[in-house]
Amino acid sequence: MLRLIRNLLCGLCLVLFLALVVAWPLAHGRPIGIWHKRTKTDLNQEFINSSHYYFFTVDRNQIAIGHWRDPRLVWQIQQSRFTTDVSAAQAAQLQAMLAQLAASGRGVPPGFTSPPLPPPPIHKNFSAPDRFFLADGLHSGPNPKHPWPADPAHTWSHLGISFQGEVTGQVQLHRLTLPIWLPLLLLATPPFLLFRAVYRNYSRRRDNRCLLCGYDLRESPTLCPECGALSTTTTS
Repeated sequence: MLRLIRNLLCGLCLVLFLALVVAWPLAHGRPIGIWHKRTKTDLNQEFINSSHYYFFTVDRNQIAIGHWRDPRLVWQIQQSRFTTDVSAAQAAQLQAMLAQLAASGRGVPPGFTSPPLPPPPIHKNFSAPDRFFLADGLHSGPNPKHPWPADPAHTWSHLGISFQGEVTGQVQLHRLTLPIWLPLLLLATPPFLLFRAVYRNYSRRRDNRCLLCGYDLRESPTLCPECGALSTTTTS
């Protein structure tokens, strides 16, 4: 049973290793990955929806994995999608004109309503804002929050490895960034060790040596005089 579990884990590591090897050159032109969106309604305030995003992204020579939730950011992006033709400068001019009319004592003409204020500014442009509002479930491509805004105040970085974590109010985010060679090395180690063990047993069985210690069994084909293990090889 343990051998079966070991072989399955090594096979999984090999599949992931090959997938990263294929994705690495493809990610130089455009980030690739998968991400999952899950939306739930606040039990205390049913009109507030909180979307949670889980992502795995390969971008050039780095791998980013983590999750985040930021209702205010999503709301700002949603409001920016429905802006009117009135620009922020025009809205400011109208507000100044109304203030002058009120100061002169003339008052605001009846029936006149103030134009809607523009949505709060977004200080970071994202490559595909519409991806924030896809249906819940698994999606392919880079994380919707790409390119990821830098936040040195909440980021630890050392030797190419960085971790960003922030839990304040409704904002939750954790992101681990690794150089791609590190997971490639970790994933390649178990299959390599398994292949080495299989080849070592094959070589020792072929040369009529003990499978445990490698001692020559030509003089003692049934019992290893070095470690005492029973031999499973046969002499030629």
